[in-house]
Amino acid sequence: MQAFLQNWPGPKLGVIGAPGDRRDGDIEELAELATEMFDWAIVKEDVDLRGRAPGEVARLMRQRMATVKPNFRCEEILDERAALKYALENAPDGSLVTIFPEKVEATIAQIEALQPPHLKTERVLTAN
Repeated sequence: MQAFLQNWPGPKLGVIGAPGDRRDGDIEELAELATEMFDWAIVKEDVDLRGRAPGEVARLMRQRMATVKPNFRCEEILDERAALKYALENAPDGSLVTIFPEKVEATIAQIEALQPPHLKTERVLTAN
């Protein structure tokens, strides 16, 4: 993923989070990697917090980002759907928005629903 992002010519926005059952150090490492891969990040949380308090994982990520790259643009929108909608509505032209979703199919449906009518296409499902 990092190699692909390095070659993207425009701004790179990550909608990111980490599962709550990961060690603090692993969550902080993910946050640090995000500052290297993206120009801007929106921190979200999964519905299943996996034993963490609401906002706890996001706080760990934001704190680590601020430590390693103080001027890094980072926003917190805990609800994944709201975070993705905000990212898609506010990303500059030519941006690449990357999300690591909790529910892939629901995220695809949300993206498709947000497309302008002239860009919508029907999905074709094939059976192997």
